[in-house]
Amino acid sequence: MCLGGAPGTIETLNGFFVHEEIPMHRQKHPQMPLIWTELWTGWYDIWGAPHHTRDACEIAYGVLRFMAAGGTGINYYMWHGGTNFAREGMYLQTTSYDYDAPLDEFGRPTTKYHHLANLHQALQTHVATLLSHEDPVVTVHEPGVGIWKYGDLAFICNDRVDAPAEVALNGHLIPLPPRSGQLWHGDRLLFDSAVIAPDAVVTRSAKPVATPLEVVGQWLEPVGSHVGDRMDLPEVVRDEPTEQLAFTHDRSDYCWYVTEFTTTKDLTWPTMTIQGMADIVHVFSDDRLLGSTVNTPLIEDRPPFDADAYTQTIVLDDLKAGTHPIAMLAVSTGLIKGDWQIGHRNMVEERRGIWGAVTIEGQTLGPWHIQPGLLGEAMQIAGDSGLAVEWDDMTPPTLQQRQLGMIDHLVWHRFAFAHPGPGESLVVDLTGMSRGMLWLNGRLVGRYWLVAEGALQQGGHPAISTSAPTQQQYHLPIAWLREQNVLVIFDELGGDVTRLQLLRP
Repeated sequence: MCLGGAPGTIETLNGFFVHEEIPMHRQKHPQMPLIWTELWTGWYDIWGAPHHTRDACEIAYGVLRFMAAGGTGINYYMWHGGTNFAREGMYLQTTSYDYDAPLDEFGRPTTKYHHLANLHQALQTHVATLLSHEDPVVTVHEPGVGIWKYGDLAFICNDRVDAPAEVALNGHLIPLPPRSGQLWHGDRLLFDSAVIAPDAVVTRSAKPVATPLEVVGQWLEPVGSHVGDRMDLPEVVRDEPTEQLAFTHDRSDYCWYVTEFTTTKDLTWPTMTIQGMADIVHVFSDDRLLGSTVNTPLIEDRPPFDADAYTQTIVLDDLKAGTHPIAMLAVSTGLIKGDWQIGHRNMVEERRGIWGAVTIEGQTLGPWHIQPGLLGEAMQIAGDSGLAVEWDDMTPPTLQQRQLGMIDHLVWHRFAFAHPGPGESLVVDLTGMSRGMLWLNGRLVGRYWLVAEGALQQGGHPAISTSAPTQQQYHLPIAWLREQNVLVIFDELGGDVTRLQLLRP
């Protein structure tokens, strides 16, 4: 166990690099082997942040440096990327858990895989030498640069982050880039962390499949004044809003909060304030979208739920004088994975939806009719039950409508496509959609969100570089396919289905 194991367990190390922690670890645990239980090959992705990557050469250097200092075992996290299917992704986490791992989301070898495989093959070839020497003979050439020798096996490492170095070994003057290492056996170079062999390089690009997506139709999820008339969904009435997990039991991301608002005068861009909410709220009235928090900044590690951070202000569309139904759809982006994500409070305090007072121009709203889930979910229209639904042949939104943000319906989209034939992986590119859920043949693939890179405020990790926007391609497992397939997409803000396509990643 790492960083504070229970009595009787082996204490281990975790991180991007751990060699600097070895002296203190040995001082505290002199009788324990040096084990690196989580060598982070990349990092998971968060909605609104760039895709995380980590350089293969940097990881190889970290491995060499750890083994040079006497490391005995390494576990890679992750070695194989994957997918957070259904609703299993944590709060704010993307559906893809590719992690920039050596084996990618689909299990395919990458350049990183081959580079690290070459390193471990070199180490394994000389395992007898490593095991026969308990401690290396260390020669320090200058601060941060040295040689660790196990008999005739030598690790040469440059720990300096910004400066290159040169090291003399057996008559050779060896150049070392910053944060790099080499493994030598006598006069023979076995591995260089900074040089990737040409046959280790893997390049891939997504290609469209010949099979087209056929639009079957669309079905509108009831909103506004129609919400109270929905069948099959339980409803409770409260004077004040209550957080949604008490009703959804985390079986759905969605919960409706329905009330009325009366104004004696026309309101231009009125302000709604919600004094306690997480994570997203869409506000509807009279069958139109008044406003949304979908692009409100969200952070991964938040304060306790009684903090001001959970108060949100939304500028609504105009309201005429009179009484209006107000239907607020609260949306969860997943549950937390640790108490540090709610200010180190007990995780039983986790909240979603709305739990604070809601006002429009200072007028408090209520009472509230609270209904968990969507009608489409209750009807199971993403599965075989969807055959009984009358899917409308709706005209796709025009470019002007999309640019003006005039797509304001909760829409279920149904598509059909034939099996695309042999292949190791398949994805659907959801460019043009907004946010929602995706099903393949009745099985929930996961959440999707086409939020732009940088649209949400996120932190970062200094050992990670970022290079790509938030997820656009979503894994459709080959094992889930049939000869004839059904793809169902629920989009919270309508979406533009004209740009969807199936790809081989």
